[in-house]
Amino acid sequence: MKNQGRRLFWNMVLAAGGLALALSASSPVLAGEQCSSDRTLSLTGAAALKMMPDQALVSAQITVLEKDAKKARDAADAVVNSFFRGISAVGLAEKDIRADSVQVFEEYSWEKDRRVSKGFRASRSVTITVNDLSRLSETLDLVMKSGFNNISGIHYRVKDSKAVKQKVRELAVQDAVDKAQNITGQLKTKLGRVMTVNYSTVDFDNAEHFRMSKSVSMEMGASNSAGGYDSGDRYQADEITFTDRVDITWELE
Repeated sequence: MKNQGRRLFWNMVLAAGGLALALSASSPVLAGEQCSSDRTLSLTGAAALKMMPDQALVSAQITVLEKDAKKARDAADAVVNSFFRGISAVGLAEKDIRADSVQVFEEYSWEKDRRVSKGFRASRSVTITVNDLSRLSETLDLVMKSGFNNISGIHYRVKDSKAVKQKVRELAVQDAVDKAQNITGQLKTKLGRVMTVNYSTVDFDNAEHFRMSKSVSMEMGASNSAGGYDSGDRYQADEITFTDRVDITWELE
């Protein structure tokens, strides 16, 4: 009995010693990981660039209602063709114009509880790229004289927006680096390797609707006494702001 008791006692001692050795072997690794994760610096870099637009997109439509479908289609096509004949006079080329195909459908109204045909509605749209903003007023003048009865939108934008986006991205990264170097300099430490970079952005078209100094009626014939757009009206484009940001985490030496 005594021998059996001694063996049980020493088995318990050996087991406890093995557990202590296992813990002592694993503890430095855990401590080292904790220390490493604590010695980091995370910063956000941000940047913004303002640019004046150098291009405008003009969207115009013609809609006509005729009793006959062919007359309606021909009337819509005639307006677009008239516009194309005058584009060279305002510094435009055919490559600057995207003309959609004509759409024709029968239009109805309700009279005395029954549906009555009002005729055929034809519509056609064009999108005009104006690369010389000094000729935007002339372009709008031509749009109205040609017979379009709606301008649905004018957007200003920067032609080489890809280069601007790259530049503002570089500025955002440099902003994060400058902040990190300033902080570590004051703390008398140094930046180590980059541990994580978190970057995500929505790539907008960077276009803005224009603002008119006063409203312009686009009804057929609603122009000035000379039959065109009043060149005294001014179209003022705002600066377009490009922004970007990046999150960077460094290890500290």
